Amino acid sequence: MNILAEIRTYAQLVEALRRRSAALGLSREALDAAAPLQPGYAGKLLAPVPVRSLGSLTMGPVLMALGVRLLLVEDPETIKRITLRAVRAGDAGDSVLAAPRPKKRRYPKLGSEWGRLMRARQLATQSSVKRRSVAKAGAKARWRKPRVVEVKGKAAM
Repeated sequence: MNILAEIRTYAQLVEALRRRSAALGLSREALDAAAPLQPGYAGKLLAPVPVRSLGSLTMGPVLMALGVRLLLVEDPETIKRITLRAVRAGDAGDSVLAAPRPKKRRYPKLGSEWGRLMRARQLATQSSVKRRSVAKAGAKARWRKPRVVEVKGKAAM
């Protein structure tokens, strides 16, 4: 196994992928074709200032097209520094689940008069075409005939 780069940040990952592409002699168009991406997408991913970023859908195909894979390796020096500063919690929140936040009302309850006022305001801002289509849909819903359902079997008797 040949270690090509040590990566700690996303920018370092993009730089390492850019160097790997250059080492293989792959153009961005060839990379688009090898990792079935839309034309020009690899150029956006691997640009010096990336326009797009690697996501869950693009990372796998790009890594495979460049013939590389990611490994998660423990860093003993960093672990030592973190454990010196960190306060160990017994079961850090495993038994305490977060309570759902109450839904904030966009507008407080102000009564039916306020509702009428807001409906008038909505109608004033709607175009006549929109009001007509809303009214037509409402009328069709009100006057729609109920569907007749035929019951068969023992339940009908």
